[in-house]
Amino acid sequence: MERFKRQKTPIGPVDTDGNLWFSSITKLDETNEFLYVCYAYLEFGSSYKLGERISLKVVKNNAAPSEPVLQYVSPKNIPALAGKSIVIYCVYSGTPNPQTAWYKDGLILQPTSKSLSIQNVSLSDKGNYTCEVSNGVGALKVHSTHLAVFAEPKLIDEPEFLTVAKGESAEFRCTASGVPEPKINWSRNGKEIRNTSVLLTSRGIFIESVSKWDIGNFGCNASNIFGYAYKDVYLNVLAILRRGAKGRDDSQWTKCVFGM
Repeated sequence: MERFKRQKTPIGPVDTDGNLWFSSITKLDETNEFLYVCYAYLEFGSSYKLGERISLKVVKNNAAPSEPVLQYVSPKNIPALAGKSIVIYCVYSGTPNPQTAWYKDGLILQPTSKSLSIQNVSLSDKGNYTCEVSNGVGALKVHSTHLAVFAEPKLIDEPEFLTVAKGESAEFRCTASGVPEPKINWSRNGKEIRNTSVLLTSRGIFIESVSKWDIGNFGCNASNIFGYAYKDVYLNVLAILRRGAKGRDDSQWTKCVFGM
């Protein structure tokens, strides 16, 4: 990731190629007591590298009024990951300095700057973002960007630990959200389930009649290209032993034994 600093303070806007843009230069941007420097760093980590230090001299310009001129705008289609941040740019220069209005799907937004920042992106932020730029000279300038929002998998209905008697049915439910829609895979004791006695459904897995061979860990893994969500649980099966005694009904004597 690349940024520019002035007096140790990050400045912008900086496009995706690392270029710093000025749409309306003033004397305050002149490097009398500081220099501009580009620094590149890893989003995760503390290492960084500094680029060449640059000075800027601002000269008076008596240019006649001019219509807005495109400097940098975001691409027509950009992706964003839910929970992260995104900036949409609409940088035009001109004399006088152009004013910017933002719209989302035709509805006006509050920001009037040359960039629109969205923090903690959610699925509801997807849509068409349009900037309209004017300065009273020439025609209105319009640019639109479509924001597509993707999301890592998140478990909605999670499986739970189960203890059932031998011969009873057992069901583990597991559903997940995400964009694109996550693919769900099940495993038993670390291996993909291929046992025909286990029925895979849209909600999870179902075992009609459990036996001691079904005891173990069952894992649900929901994944898409942006990540995965995983949870495993344990299925315990109780074996019911009936022991007869003289003068007693066999059905009154039961004993639960774990792990058989």
